[in-house]
Amino acid sequence: MAQETIQAKWTTNTQSKIYQDATDIRYNVFIAEQKFPEGSDIDALDEKSEHLVLYDHKDAPLATARINELEKPWYQIERVAVSKNARKLGLGKILIQEMEERILENGGEAITLNSESEAIGFYKKNGYEEIDDQYLDYHIMHQKMIKTF
Repeated sequence: MAQETIQAKWTTNTQSKIYQDATDIRYNVFIAEQKFPEGSDIDALDEKSEHLVLYDHKDAPLATARINELEKPWYQIERVAVSKNARKLGLGKILIQEMEERILENGGEAITLNSESEAIGFYKKNGYEEIDDQYLDYHIMHQKMIKTF
């Protein structure tokens, strides 16, 4: 799928269709597929976050992530999820590019994220570095990573 057929939509409104699409993707990936505990895909930070959803040319939601401002100039990327039927289309790279652009627009200079172990290589290719030791989040190993601009 070509990048020009992908549309990025942002929201901070947890009552919006964009937010609902984000939570639907997160539920399907984290709860249904990865078997995280019911309800662990939504938390109090949703109210304070900027949510991004990528849509195809038919306005079907494909992928999502959110950003949180920590202490300026630090931001955190979280809840990165790509729908099962949309994997291997390069959407992870588009998500990260969109998130980084938004963070830079907001005055951010550094990003932290917690990568699932299988995605560490992806983030390294996108300029992120591993810090600290890997840790278990429920039943999946994770790695804290950072990138500075």
